[in-house]
Amino acid sequence: MSTTLLILALGTLPLPHGVVPEQVGYEEPRDSSAQADPSPSPPPQSEPSPTPLPATPTPISPQLLEQIRERSDKLVGPGIVQPTPPPGPAPAPVAQIPAAQFPRNGETTRYRVSYGLLGDLGEIVITFSPPDTEVRAIGSGSGSFLGLGKIEKRVEAQVLPAELSSRRWISTRHQSGKLTVDTVEQPKPGEIAVLRRRTGRPEEGHRFVRQTTVLDPLAFLFRLRSRPPERAEVFEVLDGRALWRISVEPTRIVAQGARRVLIMAGRGEPIFWDGSADSERTARSFKLYLEGDAQHTPLRLVMPMPVGEVQVDLTSVSHPASRAPIPVKNTVRAQGQPRRPLVKTARR
Repeated sequence: MSTTLLILALGTLPLPHGVVPEQVGYEEPRDSSAQADPSPSPPPQSEPSPTPLPATPTPISPQLLEQIRERSDKLVGPGIVQPTPPPGPAPAPVAQIPAAQFPRNGETTRYRVSYGLLGDLGEIVITFSPPDTEVRAIGSGSGSFLGLGKIEKRVEAQVLPAELSSRRWISTRHQSGKLTVDTVEQPKPGEIAVLRRRTGRPEEGHRFVRQTTVLDPLAFLFRLRSRPPERAEVFEVLDGRALWRISVEPTRIVAQGARRVLIMAGRGEPIFWDGSADSERTARSFKLYLEGDAQHTPLRLVMPMPVGEVQVDLTSVSHPASRAPIPVKNTVRAQGQPRRPLVKTARR
């Protein structure tokens, strides 16, 4: 969705763990201590000595070999092993997508969050510091739904570009005068410690272990931009204390004249810390559009809802980027409301 865009847009983001397959062909061991058959066994009979093979076997003619092959191909039953078919053609190579080159002076992008006829719901701002051994990333979003209370959310992370992950991040949520702060430490990949502080309540500390590196929303966005998936990939993302399993399909490249747009489709499934499915949260599908330039700037996120879709659009970026909007499908907004220019370059 970047997850960041989706999490900040809706306050929560989609992602369960893979199901452990059952054993196939497993048989219980036989009890060697089972009572023996009381009936006496017949005495063993001597077997005739095997006839020795000739030192030089009689050669089989090519015609006989062909007949054997034809008959064996028609037989299917116990003990009959079909010949191994020749290997098929190799899969088509996946288009190579160059890694993103983040601006040397850092980057700030702004996004507008909208929902069909309801119009704009809020704004998201994402900042990455100049690339170094560690990148400071900040994402903040605010908005309200039908004016029913304002929600503010902020994520701060220390992203390690060499590892495309984070070891520490802080998620803050402010709603109805109450503040929730989750501080997450990941000293080793998959080893998570979460400390939650909430207004008027005691601190809560928790630990859990996953079998893969857990990403924060900003590191997930950094990962998708830095290395767009060329094959299907699965990520685990922790938003506050909510864990998600996000499956992302291979990146598609769409050419519009001299311009290229990278499109990623995916789905987020909610899971508990032990990997089991969380049925109280809703899974979501999404589609993310990135500019096919050197920076892979996120342009748009679209997430279908039961009625309409939530759309997150880039409105400004602190470095030169394409000003042309990407095509808009026949959505309600496209039919009834003019759309403002998608991208503008912020003045320094």
